[in-house]
Amino acid sequence: MGVLRNVTAATPCAQRGMHGERAGSGRVLVVALATMLALVLTAALPTPLFAQEDPGSSPWLDLVEENGVVEVPYTCVQVQNPDGSYGLEPQAVVEPLEVSTDAIVYVGQAIQRLETMIDISRFNLTGDEAMALYDLVKNSFPDLFYVSGGGYAGYRPGMADYIIPMYDFPIEQIPAMKATYEAKIAEALDWVDAGMGQAEKAKALHDYIVIHCSYAQSWSSDTFQYIHSAYGALVNGSAVCEGYANLYRDLCARAGLGACGVESPNMNHAWNQIMVGDQWYHVDVTWDDPIGGSPAVVRQTYFLKSEDYFSFDHYDWYQYFSSPDTRYDSVTWQTYWEPAVVHPYGFRDVHENDWYVTSGVLEFMVENNLMSGVSDTAFDPNGNMTRAQFATILWRYFEPEADASYNAATAVNETDLPDIGGGQWYTGAANWAVQAGVISGVEAAGGQWFRPDDPVTREQVVTMLLRASGRQFPVSDEALAAFAGYRDAAATSAWARDNVLQALEIGLLKGNNGELRTASSCTRAEGATFIMRAIQQGLLGE
Repeated sequence: MGVLRNVTAATPCAQRGMHGERAGSGRVLVVALATMLALVLTAALPTPLFAQEDPGSSPWLDLVEENGVVEVPYTCVQVQNPDGSYGLEPQAVVEPLEVSTDAIVYVGQAIQRLETMIDISRFNLTGDEAMALYDLVKNSFPDLFYVSGGGYAGYRPGMADYIIPMYDFPIEQIPAMKATYEAKIAEALDWVDAGMGQAEKAKALHDYIVIHCSYAQSWSSDTFQYIHSAYGALVNGSAVCEGYANLYRDLCARAGLGACGVESPNMNHAWNQIMVGDQWYHVDVTWDDPIGGSPAVVRQTYFLKSEDYFSFDHYDWYQYFSSPDTRYDSVTWQTYWEPAVVHPYGFRDVHENDWYVTSGVLEFMVENNLMSGVSDTAFDPNGNMTRAQFATILWRYFEPEADASYNAATAVNETDLPDIGGGQWYTGAANWAVQAGVISGVEAAGGQWFRPDDPVTREQVVTMLLRASGRQFPVSDEALAAFAGYRDAAATSAWARDNVLQALEIGLLKGNNGELRTASSCTRAEGATFIMRAIQQGLLGE
């Protein structure tokens, strides 16, 4: 797309504001944040106070193409009415404001890095243009929820050399907030899966927000800065219409649906348009969430409706796309109450159709307290299993009481291997594995080393399991022939060959696609599978 008109990655009139209580008619009073202050400085400018070295990725910035043009026809500013209330009023910006997408991505990434002064001198923008660019960026990307006001500074008359963002939270607090937001986004996206159609995805995400967010009828000074953003709607579960709309736009876009924002300054209200098929439709998630209602109430009155339908109680809105299609105006939709994607045991990197789940490996290892995740929400199934991890699993199986009473703080190295650290989570397991003859150490630098963080290979795994069993198995001609038939058999280390042959004989080791991969690192899922097989075959005793 050569021109980006606040579609998918932008919303018109999305300036944050204070929203009053919803009246009986369902209308919302909106108060916008103060207009950004333009600062023209002639003195020397300070250097940025804080910047993250790695801003991380932004799915919204990724949506902006490298060679395009963005046109910003208008923005919204705060106005005070004669009665003292506040509202939004469209105000034209420099017409047309055309800035390269390089400028958008540059400013967006600088905000991600939490820079306090953003050098934009290369783009040769006037002060009005700089503020329009900044307004576009901060209102286009819902994951930049932590920035609102700001200004510009410049040495050249009428020109802006710096944008000065105004962050809504202490800068040192924002990285953790971003991580929390992305984790919750991942949870919300579990409500859709690849088998759903576009309308189904749109409805599931609509229902997620209605169930998990409540309209903020009142607020304090501590909560005010949250309720207008996608963060407030998603993480805190409380927002006004702006927060609802920003979150829905973010979720829809990440689910592959075209999404943009719609606002009516005269209604002081915000909602969305989304694309299903080749048509745009209106969605007002806020008005589908009953005030004070039970989470069990999910309305669909304002889901995928035409502009004619919306015109009965919505008015004077600004939109980029016509929504004439009426096919969904009278449709009754299914309500979605739970995720479409299941993560067993709460591990977000595990799915119910993964091979190590369907084969029972994960359940066996977790239910028997042999493995846990690398964190409360991650199992890291495809990560390398380390020698320390493997030793710990076997220790838990053979010495469950010692594991249960283990105090890492007092553990010391009781072996001749010098790199087993005292006071480590694996110290007790390493002591047991070496003393039991399960691990003899790796020869290097003229000595033997435990190498706790080294990935364990498949040939090392079967060797350690056979050592733990204390048994030897005769190798048949069939096993020898099978071994020779694998195209990577020659990669097996000489010291491990006999153990590999025994493992083939008893079915502990199995090939795949004509390879044994004996010298390859063993993933955590693969290592778990080896251990489960050994236990179920009685190799490790009862």
